[in-house]
Amino acid sequence: KVYDPEGTGFVDHKVLRDMFQNLGFGEVTDEDLQILVETGDVDQDGKISLSDFRNMLDFNKAQVAAQEAADLEREQQEAEREALREAQKAQAGEGGEGPAEPAEPAGPAEPPEPAEPAEE
Repeated sequence: KVYDPEGTGFVDHKVLRDMFQNLGFGEVTDEDLQILVETGDVDQDGKISLSDFRNMLDFNKAQVAAQEAADLEREQQEAEREALREAQKAQAGEGGEGPAEPAEPAGPAEPPEPAEPAEE
C-alpha cells in the first residue's frame, strides 16, 4: 500500500518521486522520473509493477553488495602492501636510509705471475 496507495498494482509516480527526493537525490524532475520508470519498467508498458519494483530493489541490493565486496578486497590488498613495505623498512634497519646498496661485483681476478723456469 505504501508504493501503490490506489491499489492499481503499479508503483505510483508521485510516491516514486517523493521516495527518491526523501532519499536525498534532490529534486526529481519529470525527465528524471521518466528515466526511473524506463529503468524499472521490465515489460515496457510505461508503468512499474510492484514485481518490477521489487526486482529493481533486489538488483540494487546486489550491486551494493558487490561494490562493498570489491571495496573490502581493495582495502585488504592495500593493507597487505603496507605491511610488506613496513617489513621491508624493518629489514633495512629503519635508519631511513633505505635498503643497503648491493656490493659491487668483484672484477676478474688478476692472472697469476708466470713461474720462473726451475734450474736443473
